[in-house]
Amino acid sequence: MTDVRAVLGLRRTDEEPLSPEFRRFTLSQMVTQFGTGLAMPFVPIYITTQLNLGVGSLAGYYAVTAATTLVAALLGGRLTDSVGARTNLLAAAVVLTAANVWLAMLTGIGGLLVNAAITGLGGGLYFSALMPMVLTMVRSDQHRRAFALRYLTMNLGLGAGAVVGTAVLANWDGPLAFRTLFLLKALTFVQFGLVVYGLTGPPPAPRVKHERRGGYRTLLASRPVLLILAVQALLVTFCFVQLDTSIPVVVHDFMGLDLGVVGALAVVNTVAVVLLQMPALTLFKRVSDAGTLVYAAATWVIAFSIGAAATTMDGVGAAGLLLAFGVVFAFAETAYATAFHPLLAKVVPPELIGRVNGLSSVVWNVGTVAGPLLVLGGAATFGALVAWSILIVFGVLAACLTLWLRSMLNTP
Repeated sequence: MTDVRAVLGLRRTDEEPLSPEFRRFTLSQMVTQFGTGLAMPFVPIYITTQLNLGVGSLAGYYAVTAATTLVAALLGGRLTDSVGARTNLLAAAVVLTAANVWLAMLTGIGGLLVNAAITGLGGGLYFSALMPMVLTMVRSDQHRRAFALRYLTMNLGLGAGAVVGTAVLANWDGPLAFRTLFLLKALTFVQFGLVVYGLTGPPPAPRVKHERRGGYRTLLASRPVLLILAVQALLVTFCFVQLDTSIPVVVHDFMGLDLGVVGALAVVNTVAVVLLQMPALTLFKRVSDAGTLVYAAATWVIAFSIGAAATTMDGVGAAGLLLAFGVVFAFAETAYATAFHPLLAKVVPPELIGRVNGLSSVVWNVGTVAGPLLVLGGAATFGALVAWSILIVFGVLAACLTLWLRSMLNTP
């Protein structure tokens, strides 16, 4: 059985434990994720029902947030390479604290759109610096263990926050309840900023000649980097983000299952991620990062095939298959979370790690928007089976691309 304490670096084994700085940072990030689960699922309800701004205003909020995040991610990547991940994260903590306080004080559409821009700016800075910050606190041979722990704690924080937020709103009605959640989320970024401030981050990587020619141009001229980002685009757009975006709608609206099944699927998936993350880390210990991504893509194809099979059944049978889908999906998530960022760090020079993470953040955000539009468009036009089939086809394409990537990098 996997010794979780050893994997987390909390007990000595033949492997060196993860650094105290990394563990403080990861615990602090888990608190911010608790704040995200506590408040973010309820932002649309707050805007439409408590502020009475309508669906059009809500769409505008998300559009401005997404556009600002894309620009800020590229800016944040450049800043991370020039001033360091720690400084970038401190700026992000200040901006996101202000954004959540402002969200709690909103009254009209003008303030909502300004808040969206501030939220996007903070999010772009935050996500462009997270991976580089982790890399500064652990050795290269600890990257997988570090990112596995990060993903596990992220899910613990999100799940706990969602439970608490739901309980608060179930027992406390009105705008003040929502505003309290947003202020609590702001406090989680205050503590995050204080923890990051107390860390002794290394100086930014020295600038070199090819950076002066243009850091982003250097990355976009690299075939391995482009292929890794293409793999990420497929795995994010048609795999990773689907469970929280398209699939609940497909299950409820197009397969006719009730919200209890949707909720149970979310719970089962979260529990499975927590239980499977460390066994997956051990299982793939002797498999390369690129090889692990091949397994992730193949596992997602299996998961979507189970989902497609559920469309042929009704009631308990369909629900049972969907819960099995949630478990298989979780295993694919854990494989991806363990391998993607360590692989990216291996093919990029240290002085460009911020920029490549900025590009990765852009890919993630575009995939989060584009994936649901494509899959739900297929479901609305042709039905649930076609939606699952779209996911299967692109999952197979992602698996083929990851096989090509593994071959290019000459790894097992």
